[in-house]
Amino acid sequence: MSKVIFNYGCMGSGKTSKLLTKFNTYKRRNKNPLIIKPCLDDREGNFIGWGVTKSRITKYEEPTFYFKDLEKEIEKLEFGVLFVDEVQFLNRNDILTLCRIADEKDIDVFCYGLKTDVSGNLFEGSKHLLALADEIKEIETLCEIENCSCNAVCHIRYINGKRDYSNKSIAIEKDNITYKSVCRKHWLI
Repeated sequence: MSKVIFNYGCMGSGKTSKLLTKFNTYKRRNKNPLIIKPCLDDREGNFIGWGVTKSRITKYEEPTFYFKDLEKEIEKLEFGVLFVDEVQFLNRNDILTLCRIADEKDIDVFCYGLKTDVSGNLFEGSKHLLALADEIKEIETLCEIENCSCNAVCHIRYINGKRDYSNKSIAIEKDNITYKSVCRKHWLI
């Protein structure tokens, strides 16, 4: 039986690098893997349909299908293993579609993304994956605050160098936006 596997971690933990490494393993073994991601994520370019996924760490780059409506568009694609990047941006129906792919088509679905937003709230896609995934794996990384060796579990967003307290869940690299992955203690400060 195939599984839905949710791999989550903070920004900078290497989620996309791990996705691309695993994707390449399946590609070398002729398993017909496919990477998809929501077109909301436009850091690699403004794609609808085919584009690329890049890793800032490993410099890997692979063809990726950027979708607007997962349920409709996934039916047109052929694959033997499915990789989903930026899964936090998916909604409940999208997660149910991924579950049906695993259950009805007997295809493994590997999901990668953030668990929480900068306010400490679960992203919608992550919330439903935490409830429905067969396996949940944390990709650990250290807090980015100097001299702290705790595991990062939260994010702080900075706009033009100042901490953003707006509680906006999503602000993808517009303007001068940067992030730090931090432990809970440094997030609460």
